[in-house]
Parts: sequence; structure tokens; C-alpha cells
Amino acid sequence: MSADGSRRLLPRKIAFVLAVTAILLCIAEGLLRWLAPIHLAGIQSGYVYDDELGIRLGEDLRATQLSDHLQEIRTNRAGTANFQDSFDAYGARIFALGDSYTQGTGLPPDASYPFQLDLRLNIGADGLYHPSYAVVNLGLAAYGPEQSLIALGRYSKSLGAPRLCLYLGSENDFTDDILFRSGYRHRHIVRGSPHWGLMTGPLLWASRFQIVKRFKMALSRWRQRDLKATGAGPAEDSPSGRASVAELTWPVIDKIVNRCREQGAVTVLGWSFGGSPSYAWLQARAATEGIPFADWWPSVESVQRSEGDIAVANPHSGGHWQTWVNRLIADAFARQIERLESAEPKRAP
Repeated sequence: MSADGSRRLLPRKIAFVLAVTAILLCIAEGLLRWLAPIHLAGIQSGYVYDDELGIRLGEDLRATQLSDHLQEIRTNRAGTANFQDSFDAYGARIFALGDSYTQGTGLPPDASYPFQLDLRLNIGADGLYHPSYAVVNLGLAAYGPEQSLIALGRYSKSLGAPRLCLYLGSENDFTDDILFRSGYRHRHIVRGSPHWGLMTGPLLWASRFQIVKRFKMALSRWRQRDLKATGAGPAEDSPSGRASVAELTWPVIDKIVNRCREQGAVTVLGWSFGGSPSYAWLQARAATEGIPFADWWPSVESVQRSEGDIAVANPHSGGHWQTWVNRLIADAFARQIERLESAEPKRAP
């Protein structure tokens, strides 16, 4: 065959290869959806870009998504994970800071611990709701303490300073802070991203595919291995005796405590994984510093001893704690709040 003939056949060969590749990808996608679907927690369309925080929830969201469970995000006009659009009727504000365990990932919005706490504090002896404490849910999945510190400053300005701050730490806080400082959180594919620009829409569409989800998960695992290779991994990741996540993130948690104190607010600390080295370390450090600690884990253990084979975590891709555990976390925070409020004279809102 002549050179001219070969050149004429080249586009056809390329088109054939691309067509076969597309067919194979479609078959692979169909098989993955049928036999081994992966469902990622969170509704990606609910997030928007933020210069300071990297990402945040959009305002006035009523987002639902059905995977192996019903995912739901509800926000108000301020962009917090609350049903109330205004907190003006409440006598005091309580800021709940943290990550997905505070936001309530894996559960309906009314099953999050801040909402359960809202009911505990505002349902009176008559069984009716009386707006006394506005529990403002500032938690967001993958937020580390540094992002919580920024959120505290921002919402203190827009909603008014809180009377109390609640911080529920988590096992991924240390790596979340590293990813935030590295700029990775600012490169998420979310609405309004200046990093992806006009490609944001097509990339959001592509992220629905199982093949793309697996690529994202592989990239995340690679990033985690890279972080561990630095030697900064916490004790939970290694039996080598290195510092726990709580100890590694304490300098930032301490900043949250001091920032709240500067605003006249008291902080109550907690940890989302009961029985972990971080839970024990933070509880001991809080006692040393004179900071209240929401000790919810003994309540969970007592229920497990009495109820027998009761699940603690959600049995679906959303993960996180079941509603009854969030209720006990809320109760532990409520006990500390009630103790603090009874020990001090009431302040004006």
C-alpha cells in the first residue's frame, strides 16, 4: 500500500480504536453499576467554592439524592445546616463546629447531633418547643479544625457571637488540615470553582460515573499513603506510639477555644470516635485545661450492654453513627451546657 493510502486509512483506524474503547468503557460502566456500584457520601451539587474555606454548603438548599440510602442536605439563607432561616427569636446562640459527624452525613438532617441537641434544649416541661438556644450547625464533611476556626469567625460576624461553642473532633482532622493548607480543598470540583472554570459542569457530570468514582478513590488512597510516608501519621494509623490525632491538632483546637473565649463564649469539646486514643487524650487535656468535655462513649457502651446486638454505625455507604448514637452525643453536650448555665448568672442575649 502506498504512503498516501496509509495516510487515508489512519483516521479510520483512530476512529475504530476510539469507538472500541468507548464501547468497552460503556460495558465496564454498566457492569460496575450492576455488580459493584460505589456510592460516595455527600451530594456534590450542594457544595460551592469559597475563597477562604475551599468549599462550603450553598444557601437555601433542599437537595436529595438516592443511592443505597436517601441522602439529604438542608440549609438556610445563611448557608448553615439548619431548618430555621432566622435565629432572632432565640435568646442565645450555640455554634456546633466540626466535620461530617457534626453535619450529620449519612442521616436525615433532623438526625444530626446538633438538631437532637436543639430539641433537648428547647422542648420545655410542657412538651412544647420554646426558642431559647439556637444550635447553629456549622459542621461540614471533610472540614478540619482550621476550617472550623475560619467558620467560627465568619458566622460570629454575620449571626452574632455565640454564648457557647461546641467542637466535635474527628480522626481525619489532621490530614484534613494538611489538605486544606496545601490548597487541595480549593481545587475540589464544585460550583463557582475558579480553578476548573468552564470545565466545572462537564466534570461534575463525569463524576457520576463508576469508573470516575474509582479513579477518585484511588487518587485519595494515593494521597493518604503520601501523607503517611512523611512520618506524621497518628497513633491510630500505627502502633509506633506517635501522637494521636487530637494531640496533633491540639494547637488549632486551642485557637478555637481562645477565639470563643475572646467573644465571651465557653467551649465544650468532644471527640467523634469513642474509645480511641484521641478521645482519651482530648478528655484528659480538657480536664487539665478546665474545658468541659462531652463524654458520650460510656452511654453508648451501656446501651450496647443492655440492648445486645445493636448497630452503632449506619449500614450503608453514608457511614457515620446511627441516630441513637447522635442522640447520646447530644445528651452529653446538653449535660455540660446545662451545668455551665446553672453555674453562671443568665446573660442578656
